[in-house]
Amino acid sequence: MGKTRSDLIVWRHHGWLFLLAGVVTNILDTFLYFRLSPFGKLYTLDTLYYYMPQIYYAWYGVALLSLPFVVAALWRKKSSRLLYHVHAIILTLSIFMTQLDHETMRYMGVHVGVDFFLTYFADFGAHAPSILLTSLATDAGGAYWTLWLFIFAPIFALIAFIRIITNHNLKAQISLPSKQVS
Repeated sequence: MGKTRSDLIVWRHHGWLFLLAGVVTNILDTFLYFRLSPFGKLYTLDTLYYYMPQIYYAWYGVALLSLPFVVAALWRKKSSRLLYHVHAIILTLSIFMTQLDHETMRYMGVHVGVDFFLTYFADFGAHAPSILLTSLATDAGGAYWTLWLFIFAPIFALIAFIRIITNHNLKAQISLPSKQVS
């Protein structure tokens, strides 16, 4: 059974999100492993030993998040704008949370989780914002680079949503006849 043109459109749109999210996540991983820690030391002693598996795990995580959307889109036999938007939002949140986890690991050596938020944000205190700004300003990996790296998630979302609005409009492509592709 051959693939129809609409099946290829589904693969292309969701595959494009998968590839873009994987590349952005790997860029953030590169900044994590090859920047100095906030205290002026290497993040790990053997950077390549830990960095190379991280590339695989980043792609694996993005694939796990993307697979349900690709399967749902193919099961429906036509592409859905809502499905594409939800897929883009889930990947954007994943990129944002990945960067939050990376910076928490750089500064504190712990992963972000429910217990992290309960412990550190239950009683935030009046002086905490000044401490955070001082820490960001004196980061040996680059002053305020932590904040600049958080911009990757909104840039990913912007590219994903502009792509659907411009010449790659899903609605226009769905209306094409379903011809068999050899």
